[in-house]
Amino acid sequence: MPPRMSRSSAARICVIALTLLVIPASLSGREYGPPDPGVIPASATAENRVIPDMGAKSETPTAEEILSDPRLLGQAAAQQVADTVRTTVEEKNLTGFVDAKVAADSVEILWHGKVPGAIRRIVERTDDVTVTLTPSAYSLAEIDAAVEALLGELAEHSSDGVVMVGPTNDYAALQVTLAEQATRTFRALPKESLGIPVVYTDGPTAVPAVRWDDTSPFWGGSVITNSFSDCSTAFAVRHANQQKGLLTAEHCHNPSAGNTWVVALGGRPVGDRYAWNRARDAMTLSGADYANRIYIGPWNSGVNQSRPVHGAINPSVGTFVFHSGGYSGAHVLLVEAVRQYVMIPDRNGELYTVGPGFVTRDADGLASVGQGDSGGPVAGVYNDDPTKVTARGLISAIFLGDDVEGPCQGVPIVRRCSSLSFHIGIDNIETAMNLTVLTS
Repeated sequence: MPPRMSRSSAARICVIALTLLVIPASLSGREYGPPDPGVIPASATAENRVIPDMGAKSETPTAEEILSDPRLLGQAAAQQVADTVRTTVEEKNLTGFVDAKVAADSVEILWHGKVPGAIRRIVERTDDVTVTLTPSAYSLAEIDAAVEALLGELAEHSSDGVVMVGPTNDYAALQVTLAEQATRTFRALPKESLGIPVVYTDGPTAVPAVRWDDTSPFWGGSVITNSFSDCSTAFAVRHANQQKGLLTAEHCHNPSAGNTWVVALGGRPVGDRYAWNRARDAMTLSGADYANRIYIGPWNSGVNQSRPVHGAINPSVGTFVFHSGGYSGAHVLLVEAVRQYVMIPDRNGELYTVGPGFVTRDADGLASVGQGDSGGPVAGVYNDDPTKVTARGLISAIFLGDDVEGPCQGVPIVRRCSSLSFHIGIDNIETAMNLTVLTS
């Protein structure tokens, strides 16, 4: 692969749609401001946009620092157990698995009904990690069916400020978070769905979060642009028809901007919009060559700070991961909730559902995910090997509010960034779009 060369050009800010996102009760109870309306200032024209200094020294950690972070490596054994359980469930088509929660030296597996021998053998053969099997009152199929039914009921109450639905972390109930400033009548909202209790809480709002001169074969973690917005790329993929593509966020697309995306500074075509799934906020580009590698390190890092992708699987609650959006660079995040569903208004103001996804908080309290990072990769260390990564998800949205917004990391331009963010699980994208992440 030829070296990536940095070129000067105008930095662009992503046009963002008004997105309302809610989170579990453990993340709520704060005062949050209104969402960014997503309007590009009139001054943001090609003549007076800020040109980033690609040679500037960055405070963002290098790829080596990210991948040797003790928070990522410290839970490698536990994460490998959780990943093995998920893989066994998929390969053997086992029923009853609900979720896995990861800590530094332990894994809790939630299971509904009798635990199969294949899972018990994994538990019995694990010596260096404490594995706990916890009964779940409901199966994942029951949870998913109840979520779908509840979303249908809640659609009738969209004016009441309902913005997302998902299971509580113990899967004992469904949780609906309501926009704090919305008017609503709690008595008008359902108290259960298909026999599963429904609880309500207030939460923050959020907006979609939207390296610069990539060359073919294109990688994840780079910045792409069209006449509408800047976004980041996630992972190279292969569709069922063997067509290769590059994954990014579907909300980056605007029909009026056309279907062609190019690298932000070099202007080389990256690909045309090929396939998409609005419910997973996922879109692929095709028409060029793509490789199973992502940029890590600062926003202006080069090929020396990239790593190959060797696996792809959803994270668990308690998993340390990192994102590598093209505007902010790579930062360590902690997964706080999974299987959450976002209700997003489209350009006509009609609500549609995005998910399931997972909520993360920056492990250092930084506002490390922001505009321009949309569609970027969320990943982890592959099997305790800091020279390889595992694909975990795709950057979809950020939360807004005084408690979570702060100074942006990475590109030194004015934009909005947050310490709390929302991402679509990579397994869910693969299944919905009938594709696989390219791995070594």
